[in-house]
Amino acid sequence: MRPFHLLPAVVLTLAVPTPAFCQATAPAPRAEPSLRTFFTDLVDDARRLPSNQAATTVVFAGILSTSASTLDAQVALWDAEDEFKGGTWIGNSVVLATGTLATYGVAHWAQMPRAKVVAVDVLRAQALSLGLTYGLKYAVGRERPDHSSDDSFPSGHTAQTFASATVLARYIGMPNAIPAFGVATYIALSRLNQNRHYLSDVTFGAGIGIAVGWSATHGRGNWNIAPAVSRSERGVRVSYVSGS
Repeated sequence: MRPFHLLPAVVLTLAVPTPAFCQATAPAPRAEPSLRTFFTDLVDDARRLPSNQAATTVVFAGILSTSASTLDAQVALWDAEDEFKGGTWIGNSVVLATGTLATYGVAHWAQMPRAKVVAVDVLRAQALSLGLTYGLKYAVGRERPDHSSDDSFPSGHTAQTFASATVLARYIGMPNAIPAFGVATYIALSRLNQNRHYLSDVTFGAGIGIAVGWSATHGRGNWNIAPAVSRSERGVRVSYVSGS
């Protein structure tokens, strides 16, 4: 039996913004985030996480991770290659936070308020995804493939980098954020190649990152997830509605 027979089909569509006179009254926009409101906004993000579309992402990440677990043993045999060593430090939480804070500092110096908002959202997404993954790591206690510790599931490197990429995608659009997701994928692959995580670890880590990216973003774009059931498709329809 093929290992991926349980994976849901994903259909990508681009939705056209609804005219203003057809839109329902939207809730009041959240205040612009800043470093001064970092922890208050972080608590707000955590509170919103299970009540928005991010929760759906986590559910599907769990399904994908369960399906991927059938390949854990085979992927763990992947010989380590030097080309993937860089992912260990690129995806390190300290490196990510330092780079994000540096971006915030440059944006402040250059008087680019929008870039500052994006940087703060990215930093908050990194912090929330790191907290969630470490909570699960110590709750699950799964041994790493290299037997170095018992905090393999899920991958924190993967969660943080996919969270960062998702925030960028919400601001600048998916096509422009493809390089960011490329970096996140490279880091996820490096965790497999360097024998630090199983395939199911990085799969669920990516799901957490995407979910947190949704929850932590103050951007204008909006992603929607809905079941897609018809004669021609069975799965999930993912759409992006751009702001006005």
